[in-house]
Amino acid sequence: MPNLSEMRRRHTKTHLYVLRVELNDGNGPFVHALFSLPGSKKHPMPRHDGLEQWIQGRRFGCRNPRQLQRWFGQFWPRLRNAHVCLYKVPREKVCVGKTQVLFDREAAELVKKAAVSELF
Repeated sequence: MPNLSEMRRRHTKTHLYVLRVELNDGNGPFVHALFSLPGSKKHPMPRHDGLEQWIQGRRFGCRNPRQLQRWFGQFWPRLRNAHVCLYKVPREKVCVGKTQVLFDREAAELVKKAAVSELF
């Protein structure tokens, strides 16, 4: 059984690795309204994380397993049908916030995909 730490990769000078929770259609759990979070310190709205100008056409993700766990840890049971995807993204196509990242998925390469049910 894989674990979340196996999804970790070292960032390079030219690329960042981004972890993202997705459902089968490629959208995230917030698009599907599987749950809703009011903006908070732990789950800030993009504008409170310095990302508002980047939202259009971008996808949300996390820089590492720890950040992903902070965002979704309490929700893993509700995400049993979702996947954790690891993307390799050119640095210029990623905007890093304090608790999350936005990235251009069109410029990203899917490196690995694992079912949440296999990870937790």
